[in-house]
Amino acid sequence: TIDTLSESETVTELHINDEFITKSDFLDKLPNLKTLVLSVLSTSSFEAIDETQLESLETNIPKEPLKEFIKNGGEIYLVYDWSRT
Repeated sequence: TIDTLSESETVTELHINDEFITKSDFLDKLPNLKTLVLSVLSTSSFEAIDETQLESLETNIPKEPLKEFIKNGGEIYLVYDWSRT
């Protein structure tokens, strides 16, 4: 699970499913994270989303830390989670 993720300076890309994630502390554990790919129950986005798109995203992950991630140069991509259909 994401809770067992330990701190890492080497992780720059992470692909996670947002279905059961309700915290964003994993962002603090990965200081060099540049790309976050979220499997979500929404339309896929082949371009990085911006703060406006993030606002309308239905996710269990708190949005404020995700906004900060974007503001600090991080990119968030969305992929459709086929397991929820």
